[in-house]
Amino acid sequence: MLLMMMMGMGVRARAVGAAPGIDVWPNSTVLPAGTAAIAITVRAEETDARCRWALTVPPPAFAEMNNFTAYDHGNATLQLSLRQDGNTTLLAIRCQPPDADEDADWIARVYRPVPSINNNFPKVANLWGSGHFQHNLSHAASHVSLWLGADFTPDQMLQLRRYNDQTLLLTSTNAVEGHDGLPERYYLHNVSGQSKKDRLSTWPGSYRLDLTKPEVALYKAQHMYSLVFGGSNASAPALPYDGIFVDNVYMTQSWQKTDVNGNPFYPDPDGTGQPMFAAEFDRLWRAGVTLELTTFRQLMPGAVMSGHSTDPHDPTLRAIFNARNIGFTLPSIIEGLDDFDGALQAYADWFDVPHQPHITVMESAIQLQIGYGYGFDSQILAGSIPASTLSFARHYYSYMRFGLAFVLMYDGYFTHEIGDSSHGQDWWYDEMGFALGEPLAPVLPALPAPANQPIQAFPMNKSAWSFWSSTPGNISLQWDCAGPNAQCNASATVTQVLPSNSKADFYSNTFNITAGLRYNISFAARTTSPNCSLELNARQNGGHWSAYGLDSPVWIDATWSTFNRIFTATATDPRARLSFYLGQCAGTTTIGSVVAYPASAPVLRRDFENGVVLLNGDNSAHNISVGSGFAHIEGEQAPRWQYIVDDASPSFSADNTTWSQASIEGGYSLAHPTDEVNSGPYFHQWASSCRLSQTPGATSSWDLGILDKDVYNVSTWWPALPKADSEWSANASFEVRDRDGTVVSQATLDQRSNGDTWHAIATNLSLAPGTTVHLTCRDDQGRACVADAILVQSASRYNNGQPTDTVRLAAMDGIILRRI
Repeated sequence: MLLMMMMGMGVRARAVGAAPGIDVWPNSTVLPAGTAAIAITVRAEETDARCRWALTVPPPAFAEMNNFTAYDHGNATLQLSLRQDGNTTLLAIRCQPPDADEDADWIARVYRPVPSINNNFPKVANLWGSGHFQHNLSHAASHVSLWLGADFTPDQMLQLRRYNDQTLLLTSTNAVEGHDGLPERYYLHNVSGQSKKDRLSTWPGSYRLDLTKPEVALYKAQHMYSLVFGGSNASAPALPYDGIFVDNVYMTQSWQKTDVNGNPFYPDPDGTGQPMFAAEFDRLWRAGVTLELTTFRQLMPGAVMSGHSTDPHDPTLRAIFNARNIGFTLPSIIEGLDDFDGALQAYADWFDVPHQPHITVMESAIQLQIGYGYGFDSQILAGSIPASTLSFARHYYSYMRFGLAFVLMYDGYFTHEIGDSSHGQDWWYDEMGFALGEPLAPVLPALPAPANQPIQAFPMNKSAWSFWSSTPGNISLQWDCAGPNAQCNASATVTQVLPSNSKADFYSNTFNITAGLRYNISFAARTTSPNCSLELNARQNGGHWSAYGLDSPVWIDATWSTFNRIFTATATDPRARLSFYLGQCAGTTTIGSVVAYPASAPVLRRDFENGVVLLNGDNSAHNISVGSGFAHIEGEQAPRWQYIVDDASPSFSADNTTWSQASIEGGYSLAHPTDEVNSGPYFHQWASSCRLSQTPGATSSWDLGILDKDVYNVSTWWPALPKADSEWSANASFEVRDRDGTVVSQATLDQRSNGDTWHAIATNLSLAPGTTVHLTCRDDQGRACVADAILVQSASRYNNGQPTDTVRLAAMDGIILRRI
């Protein structure tokens, strides 16, 4: 079967005569966008055979088929024109000796160029959610232009392309997993044995394959080809897909210590009953995954490839993939778990890989606690997330706006969904439907830039810099004071690739950094290494070697170029270490002109034909001047004001003698916020804590932080603790008070049930700055009242259509304005 795949998937007619062996180049494949014709070469096994072709399947009789344009030593050649309407070009071929008394059998090849993609934004993607759209293809085509893991029929895919000629359709597979039904030796097993019960499962219903075995890697490559070729249906070679999305592109595997249920796992590929050493296991694993991916790329060089867990700084993956789907990152930035500058640079780096089109997707998502706090997709589909809570998360708009604005700083695709636990929802937002057109400029700072005076210029000399390697004989360092910038430059030579970049360190211990300041590290570099992605790092010099906020890969080549990396220092240290890690840059890397400049706040803008996009990646709100000629877009979805005041906020107050801080979590790990838990019960405080009091008359309060007088809805949250019916109060009294302390609304709520959702305290209430909410525990049965979070939502709309020249953009938020 693999041999058939490598030779090209063909369609065979019912045999009507002896057919000589035929080789055709290229095999059936998708081709780069804009390919109008390809050169076809056919070689028949019998040297006296003559070959003919037709564009119909099945073809007519041999006598009625077309002659090839040329013959050369038994090779027939043809310049084949390709259809440009989204349909495949079918090529049927017969080859037979001149004295054949009946027509030989025929074979077919199938070709199609992928669509040409314009540069209009926003671009919307969908991962594994085609099932939500199959019954309304015009709706699907108007909402999504990049389908990853699509499960449409070939006819539906053709219809989608007719509705929207920008449609790209990718099938999907998992690089390292498979389902039941394969030979048992194909699966990765624990030291406990080599049977089904010993397999590694990290997701319900699927199993990790043993990619240390070349036969498994080649099987996976064959499977990938068959998916793109015919949706795994070899009898219907429609070549419906433009490429493939590859999930879980794990280039190492020794890090996986447990299965989906938390049981220990020790890989035993050899079946010896002993775990394989991690270094050897990872070496064989990487070789297997590389064989899988490179084989598929050779079989179908024009396919569009994206995936999860790919790295543009890995030379192997950089040479294979067009793009990556970047999950987890956007909600993690909002919730303070990921670095804005590093994430934006990691996203930008995908637009420098050689394969086009660049279709990198940023997977925006809802709050992590909701997205990952209710189990895997099977539990979520069964309703583990309360319907009202999922509706709230879907309609909590700042997460979506931040994600979309982040995506629009470069040229990627956007999707907003539950998260990696459940993809592909049919969610649509006003901003996604606004036609921005083409970008007019690259991303720029939206706030006035600080003075471009160096904070620190690093002397380029032997006394300021050193070079260390884990393999001392593997490195050398020379200084050139007549370099390309007429200053001293350091040339560091690494003779062989080391296990990681950090194993060769060109460093200076003179970096004077201050916590909270933003730095732009500028440097010039070039390399003789064919594949060099150095890493720029700042950390403590000695001690615990604590990280200071900078750890950024930089792809460099033979051209002397200037590079910049921005970061916010996480510590103050007058003698911090600034490092250039070079361990995987075999060759000579020259570095010079290392300077630290001040960087402006992470507030960005990008201008388009029909509007402007603003992004605030800061933890503070900013007033941004956009100039004249702009207005808000129009839409009824998002409230002008929508935010949460948590008990962890400085705006919350309570008497610590009567209120205790508690963590009430079930089915979720705050320490691992993007890891699903396979079993419940699922219940959650809001964010990291809540407060409890069993004292009758105990009070707590929240300052709502209202900035504009408006009509508001105010709600509160408490966890769905399984024992709440016996332990929590039925008489939690919430009062809304104006700035003078006058009670303007009151609600008594029963906290014994219906947790993990929002409960109304006040609706359609006119409120002004200075408004507070007070909770009084009126339970005299010794049961606890819960003070957790307050949700504030205004009646006025975010996208109100009004002209503006200044925008107040909240922390971790974004906005699209239209030109007028």
